[in-house]
Amino acid sequence: FGCFTTEPWKLGGYYYGTSDSFLWRMRRSRKESSQSVMQQALNESKLDVFPYTCHNNHVQFCMNERLAIGDCEISDMSCGGQHYGNAIRLNATMSSGSTSTSETFGNPCLIDSHLRGKEFKVTNVELWAMTQHDTLDAAEDAELHTLFLTESRRRKASRNLNLMEILVSTPRSKRVQHF
Repeated sequence: FGCFTTEPWKLGGYYYGTSDSFLWRMRRSRKESSQSVMQQALNESKLDVFPYTCHNNHVQFCMNERLAIGDCEISDMSCGGQHYGNAIRLNATMSSGSTSTSETFGNPCLIDSHLRGKEFKVTNVELWAMTQHDTLDAAEDAELHTLFLTESRRRKASRNLNLMEILVSTPRSKRVQHF
């Protein structure tokens, strides 16, 4: 499962984002066995997509402590379990998170539709950036330049690497996140 956002990630204690953002999940688990590689690829290409609903403007939220997509529990869903607050939420180290129903996207829990929410351990994170550059080299140079400038400033203040700030430190690029 994952999300697509059209706004770059930025640190702040407020929600932001656009109506072009959406959530997605694969209809079948990668753990389900397939008869062939082609069957596996076909299974993984079938997605459920949850577009922005206009019920609230709580699309993206990012602080040092967490990264979140979507907000507000859907009250008319009769599901069991605990609600964790966001459609997708990752902790500061991006090692664990939760998924819950959200009014922002009208989505169920992305792991188990019968639950209000569920916690998970992160096994893989994919981040894609769409840039304004004409070549891969130019895009990589711009990303690395920004990363190293930001990291150089940060090292002067602290010797610790902060993954959350690296993720959100490129304001000009647009990012696609897969959790």
